[in-house]
Amino acid sequence: MRPLDILVVHLELPLHDRNSASLRLFRMLELLAADGHRITYLACSGLGQDRYAAELERLGIDVHPVDPQRSARIGRRLDHPPLDLIALLERRAFDVAILSFFHMAELYLDLLRRHAPTTRIVVDTVDVHFVRELRGAEVSGAPAERARALGTSEGERRVYARADALLAVSDED
Repeated sequence: MRPLDILVVHLELPLHDRNSASLRLFRMLELLAADGHRITYLACSGLGQDRYAAELERLGIDVHPVDPQRSARIGRRLDHPPLDLIALLERRAFDVAILSFFHMAELYLDLLRRHAPTTRIVVDTVDVHFVRELRGAEVSGAPAERARALGTSEGERRVYARADALLAVSDED
C-alpha cells in the first residue's frame, strides 16, 4: 500500500504529558509516521505550544500550530499570521483528514468537502462528548446543563452522519 497524505486537525498540539486524549493522538501520529505516511498537523489554537510542535516535526510531520480564522470562530482570538488553509488544501491532495473531536469536525468538515472533495473525512470521536455533559447535568440537577448536553448530542449526530468514517475508543462509544 502506498503512503497516504493525511491531514490531522485538533484544537491544540497533542499535549501528551497533560491528558490521555492527547497521548492517544500522539501515539497514533507516531505509528502513522513510522508507517511512512505523510502527515500534516493543523492545530486550530496551538499558539505557545512550540515544544509539542517540535516533537511532531522530529517525526517528519508538517505542523501548522494556529489557524487564527477558525480559532476566532470558537472565541479564541490569536495574534498570529493567517493560515491560507484553502491554498493548503488545493496544494496537497490529502487522501484522508482526521478531525479530532466533533467540535473540530463542525469547524472544518464543510471547508474540506468544498475545497478537498476527494479527501475521505474521518472524525475521531475521542469520546461521546454529550455523555460527559449529561452525567454532569445529572449530578448538578441543572436543567440548562441537561439542555446543553442534549444539544451537544444533536450536534454530534449531525457531524458524525456527514463523515466518511468514525474512530471510537470503546464498543460503547
